[in-house]
Amino acid sequence: MQTLNIKVEGMACNHCKMNVERNLKSIEGISDVSADLQTNTVQIAGDEIDLDLIKAAVENLGYVYVEKRVAHNVATAFDCAN
Repeated sequence: MQTLNIKVEGMACNHCKMNVERNLKSIEGISDVSADLQTNTVQIAGDEIDLDLIKAAVENLGYVYVEKRVAHNVATAFDCAN
């Protein structure tokens, strides 16, 4: 199982948080999603995580997918893309 953190800007309330979590969980290969409004990060766990699908889902919801490192001990979107 793979775990990564991504940064998502634009989540302002619990509805935003739940919307991101629900939509990302619907992507094949993702088993768990946890969004944090205070840090604007989303932790994603699953097998064969497709970053292009995650980015597209986040942007289709109207949020900004930020491509940068947000954690040191967990694989990030940056780590998985390289």
